[in-house]
Amino acid sequence: MVVNNIAPEELMKLFFFQPYMTTYREPFFEDIHCKTNGEFEVICSVTPQDFHRSDKVHFKMTSLAIKKINRLFFFRNIPWKKIRQTPSCVIHFADFKYISLYQSVLLKCISFTRVYLHGQGGYKSHGTIAKLFYFFSVLLTDGYICYNEFCAIELKKKLPYFLHRKVFHIDNCLYLNPVEKINADAGKSIAFIGRIRPRCGLEELLDALELARQKDTSLTIEIVGSGDPDFIVGLSRRYSFAHFHGAVYDEEHIKHLLSSCLAGAYGGDAGLSVVHYMALGLPVIVHNDLRQHMGPEPAYVRDAKNGLLFEKGNIDSLSKKLLQLADDRELRNRLAGAALDTFHTLQSPSMADKLLNIIKE
Repeated sequence: MVVNNIAPEELMKLFFFQPYMTTYREPFFEDIHCKTNGEFEVICSVTPQDFHRSDKVHFKMTSLAIKKINRLFFFRNIPWKKIRQTPSCVIHFADFKYISLYQSVLLKCISFTRVYLHGQGGYKSHGTIAKLFYFFSVLLTDGYICYNEFCAIELKKKLPYFLHRKVFHIDNCLYLNPVEKINADAGKSIAFIGRIRPRCGLEELLDALELARQKDTSLTIEIVGSGDPDFIVGLSRRYSFAHFHGAVYDEEHIKHLLSSCLAGAYGGDAGLSVVHYMALGLPVIVHNDLRQHMGPEPAYVRDAKNGLLFEKGNIDSLSKKLLQLADDRELRNRLAGAALDTFHTLQSPSMADKLLNIIKE
């Protein structure tokens, strides 16, 4: 169901706590801003220098200083008085190291403010302490909004059945204009989109591609992303078939750079890059250990359906998957079409529509 602008009698002030603002989240917040008639505010810390964000946004954003107390983080000067005004709703990122999360839960207990948590659902955490944290976080709030269905399923495994009704999900996606159709005549380049730093998995991908080039020397890679300049220079010298394009934020430029790519791949632990590949009409290659990925988005990849899975940490396995798509044009195009279809499914209804449907229930 698509949410149109909320009627005046349904308006509540929505406060969204975010660690810091990033470019990929801005369209999501702009969408919420429009559909709540501006009754929306993001509360976050200052964006780190190695992350990109726009200079100007249309939604209200309050950037606060943050203090670290041992292993905990504390937002300074949160406007609690304004938040307590009813009707209001708080959505807080589900990082238990932030004191504001506990303050939000307490606010829920002593006022009419509605409170939801938003996060990965602890799919990487299985201990008793983790189960207790998630039990009480769901019990004492209006609900937990997971990043996708995989996270919701994993969270429900930690909870008694009577709390399952308070577990929701909005498939984590990117606000992108996808390609109109796949490039059925793609070349032999592999796409990589992401931050470039040691242990990001790019070296594993380059090693796998170098191995694959022993059988097909036409294979190359197009790399979009920023990172440590010295590290990037070292990689470019070592791997002559790798083309580094730096940080690119214009979507049309990215489409142009990667229009002839064979597939999108991630040699290490992936996240939202998976969604970006799908929007470009590229089959996705990621490793098969879902719980070890950086985020839950690789759950969207179905082996031999819209992408291929390789054995985690196995360069030879990744190399074989690259060659498989390079050698089988029919398979590549079938997976590419399915990947683009998956993006369309994730994109509609939008994340904002799904979120607002949840808090209106």
